[in-house]
Amino acid sequence: MNTHPCRDAIRHKFLVPVAVILCCSLVAQAQVAQPDNPVATDGANQVSNLVTVASVNADSAWHSTPIDQNSTEWTKTEPITNAVTGLLEPHIRRYIEVSSSLNFISNGALQRSADLVELMTNGGGAAALQGPTKAYFAPTLEGGADPTLTLVCSTNTVIQISPIAVYYVDDSSGKSVLLSSIRNGAEGELVGQNQVVYRGSMEGGLRSDIRFTYTHGACEADLLVLSQPVAPPEAYGLSPQNTRLELLHLVTAPLPRMTSGPTVNGLSDLTLDYDAGGLQFPQGYAFSTGD
Repeated sequence: MNTHPCRDAIRHKFLVPVAVILCCSLVAQAQVAQPDNPVATDGANQVSNLVTVASVNADSAWHSTPIDQNSTEWTKTEPITNAVTGLLEPHIRRYIEVSSSLNFISNGALQRSADLVELMTNGGGAAALQGPTKAYFAPTLEGGADPTLTLVCSTNTVIQISPIAVYYVDDSSGKSVLLSSIRNGAEGELVGQNQVVYRGSMEGGLRSDIRFTYTHGACEADLLVLSQPVAPPEAYGLSPQNTRLELLHLVTAPLPRMTSGPTVNGLSDLTLDYDAGGLQFPQGYAFSTGD
């Protein structure tokens, strides 16, 4: 995966299509029993209203029902006054939430996915198991000897990823220069609920960390550049206008379907499609953290 020129960070995403939320509000015309005596006293109307309110309030919270891996139905019952009878009647509000990998199958039933990475007690490392795609993180970086990140798709497609080195890559000439290599033994650290950071991940001409972030719809890999490169691109005979930093990965997986991405400022990239569209490696990008 290639990226734009950067100064501070490089980001790659492994994800399914962008999540959206589609909302609608539907009113169900529920039937409420009317008093036996249509000419009831004010006291009788008050009793009828109290009974209706009690029954409606008992189910006034939002309730979710998973539909499939990418959608969930939410419903809520609310009391609304009938303009004709003056009585409170239960009306159902409903919307459909749509998001990539919103739910996953556990013990034969759909459950809500969670943006959660947990420490493993057997063999070390950490894992994200509450989503359609499972992610396993190694306790240390090993430079390709063992995978740093292992992704297991819902169809049991296994993808093993290991960061190897950072290069200058000149798109105009095709030349590349090695800046820094993976520091074997760099330990992973669980940060927050869904991030794993390998600090001091590189040795050589660039000081950096590698950070993985797991969400239910994506697993992102960030190269956090903590120093200026030891020398600029022109010191190696490269074009500064067409040279980018590239984090090279060793990927062990079935052959993906490759799609050429758009060319921006002379830089182009490929999208790698695994698992029949269920998992994609799109174009990476660079950005400043502001630090």
